[in-house]
Amino acid sequence: MAGCSRPCVSPERFLGLVAGATGLGLFPFVPSRIGATEVGGFEFSVSMRRDAEEAPRALRRRQDGTIDHLSRVLVQQHRTASLRAGR
Repeated sequence: MAGCSRPCVSPERFLGLVAGATGLGLFPFVPSRIGATEVGGFEFSVSMRRDAEEAPRALRRRQDGTIDHLSRVLVQQHRTASLRAGR
C-alpha cells in the first residue's frame, strides 16, 4: 500500500492471515464483518466472535465459509467505492 512507512495490512491481507491461522488451528474466532478501506485510506474495521462450536471440523467449516463470504463482500465494497469515486 502506498504511503505506508511500516508494514501495512489491507483488509484482504488480514483475511489471508486469518485464513492461514485457522488452517493451522490457531484461531478460535469467526470473523463476522469487515469494512474495506475508503478510497485512498488505510483504516478498516473487523468484527469477530468466539464461536461456541467445539468440534474442530465444524468450526473450521464455519470459519472457511465466513472468510470466503467476507472476501466477496470486500470485492463488492471496492467496486462500489470505485464507482462512487468515478474510477
